[in-house]
Amino acid sequence: MNYKYLKYLISLCSILVCIDLNAQSVRQKKAQEFLRLSGLTDYTRQTDEIASAKVDEEFLFIENAPSELEIKAIIKLYLTNKNVNHHITEYIATQVNEDLLNKSILFLENPINEDIHGTRNRSLTRFEKIDKAKYVNNFDMHSVDQERFNLCVNIYQLLKIGRMSESVLYHTLVDVSLGINEHLPTDQKKVESEIISNTEGMFTDQYKQVMMTNQIANMMYVFTGTSDNTLRSYINKWHTYDGEKTLNIMQESINYAYAEILKEIKNHGS
Repeated sequence: MNYKYLKYLISLCSILVCIDLNAQSVRQKKAQEFLRLSGLTDYTRQTDEIASAKVDEEFLFIENAPSELEIKAIIKLYLTNKNVNHHITEYIATQVNEDLLNKSILFLENPINEDIHGTRNRSLTRFEKIDKAKYVNNFDMHSVDQERFNLCVNIYQLLKIGRMSESVLYHTLVDVSLGINEHLPTDQKKVESEIISNTEGMFTDQYKQVMMTNQIANMMYVFTGTSDNTLRSYINKWHTYDGEKTLNIMQESINYAYAEILKEIKNHGS
């Protein structure tokens, strides 16, 4: 083969590799921006805490479990907020259509979205935390401003806040239970479908009602200084094609992240 031609091919391959790596880097940055703007980290924040509590609970009912400390360490190694967010970013960067991702980021960058997101998730002072806790504990949906209450209910339902929160909790609990089960001796293993069914049974209508009431009470408190018109504009913004597609990306990325983590837990040491 002609030396000059070979040199040309090597040079061309190097350029193509650089272009590909640069494209991946751009996609990764866009995925991280989506993660920040969407508020997904607010949903996944308690993963470590939930997983730790569930692990301890599971082993209360497992007698003479060998390698208990080792199994706990495996679960806590993978089932973390940081790892969940890593896999969410991975999904968005590699699985989501780039044009759709660009549109969703533009949608999330809308000033009203950033304003409401900032209001919902701003850091509270010590006094405000105490005040909010009192408000939520004494919340009575029948004695509050009904127009404001209905707007908050609309936001809760439209943004699928309950479904997102429930999804994170459900997947965390399932990953813990199935992960522990995978590393137990054969004679101590349970049927996986039974584990999943028992977890699903925890999410009763009563549980969902309590979750909704608590979330709406929180919104009623943090939106005290936000006008009804601003909340209506926010609702109208999400009630669009781009809003629905953005929510789909959020939900699918959560499902993907916890599925990948369960694989990591099950495959540990293999």
